[in-house]
Formats: sequence, C-alpha cells, structure tokens
Amino acid sequence: RSAKSVAFAIASPDALLMDGDVPWAVLEAKTAVGWKARDWEEEPPLPYVVQAQWQMYVTGLQRAFVAALIGGSTFKY
Repeated sequence: RSAKSVAFAIASPDALLMDGDVPWAVLEAKTAVGWKARDWEEEPPLPYVVQAQWQMYVTGLQRAFVAALIGGSTFKY
C-alpha cells in the first residue's frame, strides 16, 4: 500500500530507515525523564506503539522502531 491509497491520512515520522533509496522502516525517537523509566521496561508506552502503527499504515511500511533516551543516559529501542 502506498501513501496515495490513504490520501486522507498524514504522518510525520522522525525518520525513515533507508536501504539505498528505498525506505524499509519508520523510526520514532523519544525522550523521557528518569522517573518514567518503568514505563519503558517491557516495551514502549502504548501511545508510541499506536503512533508507530499509524505511521506504518500511512507509509505502507511493514516495520517500525521506537527509540528512547531515558533520563539522559539510558537508551532503549
């Protein structure tokens, strides 16, 4: 599915991961304060998962990554 088939929908991913000139995944980059670290223990918080799924729908891509810098020092994806 291409973005043209969902003209009513828009999305603005933080980045598209590319293989040469071909996008293969959406990337969402987040930051979180240290006291929110528990929210990221198992997986990204639900609103970010839904955001990534929407971006996959709009772009037609089959893969998305959500990355976060927590408390300025802990990286999760």
